[in-house]
This record gives sequence, C-alpha cells and structure tokens, in this order.
Amino acid sequence: MDKKKYPRALYRCTVSLWKNHEAARIVSTTKNVSTGGVCIVLQQELEASQEVRLEIDLGDDQPPVSCHALVRWTVTSRSPNGPFQFETGFQYTAISDSDRTRIERIVEKHLALK
Repeated sequence: MDKKKYPRALYRCTVSLWKNHEAARIVSTTKNVSTGGVCIVLQQELEASQEVRLEIDLGDDQPPVSCHALVRWTVTSRSPNGPFQFETGFQYTAISDSDRTRIERIVEKHLALK
C-alpha cells in the first residue's frame, strides 16, 4: 500500500487540461490518482506552481471530475527514439466534496485489488 499522505492508485484515465485561462485544451492520460492530486503524463513541460483547470474522466459513467490544480513537480523521461514525456504532479486546489469522494472510491478499490 502507498504510504504517502494521500494514497495513490495506478489508474489510467483521460484528462483534459487548460492552462492560464487559455482556450486551447491539452488531452492526455493519468499515471495515478489520489484524493489530494493526480499525476498526468504530458508532452510538454509546465512551470511549477502554474494553475490549471482539469477535467478527469474516471470512466465511472458519471460526468468528468472538474477541478483546479497547481503543478507541484515534473519528472522528464524519454523512451528510446521517442519524444520526451513529462510526468507532472498536480495538487487539487478546488474540487467538490462529491468528486473527491468518487476519486476516493476508485483509489480504495484499486488498492484493495493489490
């Protein structure tokens, strides 16, 4: 079990991201989710402390989770002959209690399967 403050579940789902109130949307996938934040694999690097708006499709037949988050960290990686990828950690700054509860259920379910 993950012993971090907010246990994380390896859980891939689609996420849409908007930065700096821009109209352009970035679509990517998550690496893991928790009730405190999410790790998203991006094709571009974002600045630390940058605020973004996220929509996370949890695949639970409900509307996407809509929230605001801050970039907390980035790890750069590259597969052989592939493009750079940026595993980016986000901390939720504004998320509804009901959406946090949905994420909590998914995390608990996936951690119980281990």
